[in-house]
Amino acid sequence: MNRHTVSRLSAGAVSLALCAALLTGTLSAHATEDDTQSTQAVSLSLEDAVTVMQTTGEAGVTAAFNRRSDEATRREKQQLIRNLERSRDNGGNADMSQLSIEELGLVFLAGHLEENNEAEKAGIAITAMTSYYNVLLDRQSVAVSSQSLAQQQALLAQTQRRQALGLAAASDVKTQQNAVTTAENALTEAEAALEADLSSLKTQLGCPADTQLILTDGIEQLQVTLPDADAAVAAALENNLDLKLSKEYTIPKLSYERNQTHYTGTALQRDRAELTYEEQLTAEQKRPAQREQEIRTAYRDLAVLDAAVKSAADSLEQVEQDAAAARRKQSLGLASGSTVRSAELAVSNAQLAYSRTVVQYNLSAAQLLANLGSGSARVTL
Repeated sequence: MNRHTVSRLSAGAVSLALCAALLTGTLSAHATEDDTQSTQAVSLSLEDAVTVMQTTGEAGVTAAFNRRSDEATRREKQQLIRNLERSRDNGGNADMSQLSIEELGLVFLAGHLEENNEAEKAGIAITAMTSYYNVLLDRQSVAVSSQSLAQQQALLAQTQRRQALGLAAASDVKTQQNAVTTAENALTEAEAALEADLSSLKTQLGCPADTQLILTDGIEQLQVTLPDADAAVAAALENNLDLKLSKEYTIPKLSYERNQTHYTGTALQRDRAELTYEEQLTAEQKRPAQREQEIRTAYRDLAVLDAAVKSAADSLEQVEQDAAAARRKQSLGLASGSTVRSAELAVSNAQLAYSRTVVQYNLSAAQLLANLGSGSARVTL
């Protein structure tokens, strides 16, 4: 889907005014009224969903709170550092390791406030994509289940007519009745999934429960441009916020904590501190190699998914041709209505399979691109 590039989902590409307009119904919205209630109908694109969730939606409000919390933590550390420095300068018993650790934390927070917020918003964008796609897939699933039920009901009626003519046994009718029941249950489950996912999407957007959401985008494969794997690994190692946290704060903090125990602890405490330090340092030092492996694996997986999308598209094209041929034969009296219905159901199933594969590809691509930047989750000290 050319209009929706993953890079635009990193945060706040569309203005807050647009978000406010969406939630107040002034953006492609229609109010319908009867004697007892007013229902808001809102047209919602994927980009709209991302923007609203990142700003005025439930997760966006949390992200804004977290940013303010980071700023408050920074101010608290500044005050704590001033107190420790004052104690040291006055000859007090200030903990120099604690002072060094607090200074590390202050430098990290001050240098990465915006990155932390952007990483959280990138994660929200992927959540928005997932929720939006879930509703679209659920609607397709309901349509397929309805079509399948209609097909089974038609076959049941046909089997009952054949039984009346002595051409089918009672057991055949029973078997087909069971098939109808199975199809009914599948439709009930699909409708329940749609209701749950639609309710979840409304909650995430901060929309009233009775809002009618009109999802204006379909499911199309995202068009993404990626660097080669080596360049992607280099970008991730340079940009990932959790790796910066490890390098700039966690590893130096471990060293300060070990040194403090060496100065003040018993021999046993020093030995234990040294062992703990080595174990934790080794874990932190493995992070870059682990991230490289994750990126290279994600690249391979995305290529596999891209091939799966192409295969699903080919399968869909083939069954569409088969359905068209069945309809032509029916018009010539060479195929039954049952044959046409079966062919059309095959098309619907193939379309659903294609959509599911595309969604898997799109979400994987979005996650990969987020992982080449700051990441998709905020970090905490």
